Amino acid sequence: MPKEKESLYTRKYRVAWESDAELKGWIGPVLADETKSLCKICKCILAAHKKDLLLHGKSKKHQEAEKRSLAGPSKKITEFMKKGLTASRKIAELKIAAFICEHCSLATIDH
Repeated sequence: MPKEKESLYTRKYRVAWESDAELKGWIGPVLADETKSLCKICKCILAAHKKDLLLHGKSKKHQEAEKRSLAGPSKKITEFMKKGLTASRKIAELKIAAFICEHCSLATIDH
């Protein structure tokens, strides 16, 4: 089997890439490894090769993640719940709970 071709030099992350028009805004360094770079949108680690970074920027995964990030932050679950109950709804729920307690509580004990 043929051996894998080894690179003559190691490619390192360059701060100048952060000002490149195609990479600006989403590229960042990986602090623990200078041969890697971080896509801030996809939250993935990439090799610090400019060609790989440009290809990632054109990938479907990155394009969709970029659309989601431009849409703004997602809503919190508490925004979907109603803050208060109306008086009529409280009365109706209490009546249902009382009915269940009165008529169904002994049925579960017998079994």
